[in-house]
Amino acid sequence: MPWTLYGTNTYSPLTTVPPFTNAFGWNTNFPITAYFQTNISGTNLPTLLDSDTIPVNSGQQNTNTSATLLSIYEYMTNKNALPPYTIARAQFSGIYAEALTPGGQSITNIDPITGIITNIAAAINWSNPAPVSWLGKIPQIPTVPSVTSNTLYWAQVTNMSVLSFQIFTNLANAIARVNPITGNGVNQANTGTLLWITNYTAANCAVIQACDAGTIEPGIYDCFFLTPSQTPYYYLTGSGMPTGQNFNWGTSIGFVNFPNANTPGAYGAFTTNGFEFQTTINGAQNQDSLVQILIQPQ
Repeated sequence: MPWTLYGTNTYSPLTTVPPFTNAFGWNTNFPITAYFQTNISGTNLPTLLDSDTIPVNSGQQNTNTSATLLSIYEYMTNKNALPPYTIARAQFSGIYAEALTPGGQSITNIDPITGIITNIAAAINWSNPAPVSWLGKIPQIPTVPSVTSNTLYWAQVTNMSVLSFQIFTNLANAIARVNPITGNGVNQANTGTLLWITNYTAANCAVIQACDAGTIEPGIYDCFFLTPSQTPYYYLTGSGMPTGQNFNWGTSIGFVNFPNANTPGAYGAFTTNGFEFQTTINGAQNQDSLVQILIQPQ
């Protein structure tokens, strides 16, 4: 606090004795380097507001001006913005079995008007919209709109007292609970099989199980970006925790890699919307109990 020792801001007229002032806003002959706050208590604590201003010497205009704290914050945020890359990650369980997640269960009812489905008890775990897919090329009963396999859909629980959920074509509709997929009302006895995986964490992507003509492809998954990548070139880093009879600590290692272009999923190669990957052990496809992937575009 130099003003406790001497005057800091000179001003005219110089006939004033002493010829200086400590008033804020005059020509300061040293920089303001810190904001000082005493250790007072109660309701009189000083508070900084977004609209508070600080003096700025504009080099572009060669003049003294002021800037608000909010404008300084926005300036620094823009200067330190992340590059426009699509970085995504996911952690999930790759094991599937009938009546277990991830797995396949038959949808035996779907309302032709509301799209409400009530027969899958595991829907209670879908407190947030869950990524799901349909098994087979099309469900046994056509839906509106028509659905296909190896395509990302979203399941969302309803607000009904009876456990139920609806399927949506995109995440925004699932969150808002609008425009659900419905049945055609001809025969609601068998509307197809729904697949989902146990998702622990995910950021900017969703993963679904790949299938081929009504058959689940073990260890092959389709990853969909929630925000499309600006480039189809990116790196995949991942790990898998193998399970089953083929696993032997010290000799068996779970790998995450890209399958060949002839696999049956949605992607045979990198795209800006997503890609396909597989988990293997000892060179063979394997359903791992825990899979972790990280995607970083080039």
